[in-house]
Amino acid sequence: MAHFRTLALTGLLLIWPLALGQAPGGERTTTQLRAVGKQVSKLDQQWADAVRLGHADYLNQLFAEDFVEMHSGGEVLSKQKQLDQINLGQQHIKGIQLDKIQVLYASPTVAILGDTTTINSCPSGRDSVSKYQTLRVFVKQQGRWRAAGAVLTELADQEATKD
Repeated sequence: MAHFRTLALTGLLLIWPLALGQAPGGERTTTQLRAVGKQVSKLDQQWADAVRLGHADYLNQLFAEDFVEMHSGGEVLSKQKQLDQINLGQQHIKGIQLDKIQVLYASPTVAILGDTTTINSCPSGRDSVSKYQTLRVFVKQQGRWRAAGAVLTELADQEATKD
């Protein structure tokens, strides 16, 4: 069921630009789309670094007002909930590694990235390593790229806990 929800949300995110009138093709060039991909890939890494370092101020600027993040268990975090967790030190993240970053869709106003995210955390004093298949959506608002949302699906049999 969780995979169905993730696939459904992914499908919605992929058709979202069409609903907004951003038909594929248009007047964009391959060079422009590569530039978009580079810009949002850099923001993707800065996002991960800011979460790891607890830089809520940066994330507040990066996240769109209606930002949402969905986790494997169905938990949905708003922008404010995400920022509150970081400000209160509830993340306990020691490291975040983004691998296999792919630009899945890019237009002048929307970009969707996929990657494998490895998160090293220390909840309750125990080290934990979890891997996720991640989808991140960026939108261009008032001339700047902002994070609109993310979906993280934990990969089965990938979590290792160390005592």
